[in-house]
Amino acid sequence: WSWSFFKQCVDVGMPNAIGCFCLMTGWSLCYQLLALHTSSLMFTAYSISFTIFNVMFFVMDGMSKAVGTLCSNFIGAEQPALMRSVLKQSCRLTFFFAIFFLVFLLFSNPMIRFFSSEDLFENPLFKQQTFVFLAWYWVIFVLDTLRFCAQYFMFALTKTKVVLIFNVVFYWGLIIVPTYYFVVKLKWNPIIY
Repeated sequence: WSWSFFKQCVDVGMPNAIGCFCLMTGWSLCYQLLALHTSSLMFTAYSISFTIFNVMFFVMDGMSKAVGTLCSNFIGAEQPALMRSVLKQSCRLTFFFAIFFLVFLLFSNPMIRFFSSEDLFENPLFKQQTFVFLAWYWVIFVLDTLRFCAQYFMFALTKTKVVLIFNVVFYWGLIIVPTYYFVVKLKWNPIIY
């Protein structure tokens, strides 16, 4: 048992644990806000859109872990200059997968049909709301993929406090605060705007 090693693990791991807690709390709060302040039709459209978004999550997860692994290896090999090319390549891959995800969304009717009941799928308002949510999730996909890559880059540099701040600002600033403002305060319906 080594107290110094334990302290180092806590120093590196605790900010990430707090950041993940803030992230999951944010998603849970977003679901709660939508469940309490929107119609069941709109909430179902949101849930199905979120499910389709999660299908693409493997891209974010895989690329970010690759960035972290490669950057850690370059630090260990004392070749930090190569880390810049890893980040450039992850941005290019993000652009490629964003186009792929956009095409996937344009032809997402079979996925929407799979995750919804037949009578719900035939409702034009439901389909329209689902596509509006999917469009927002496409924007979140691009920003979140870049955030994940930057996060694992910071992990490689052991800048975990930056990751904590980044998680809080991203999820709470770009998702929770706007959701609260538009859905709760303005009683916003995405079809109207």
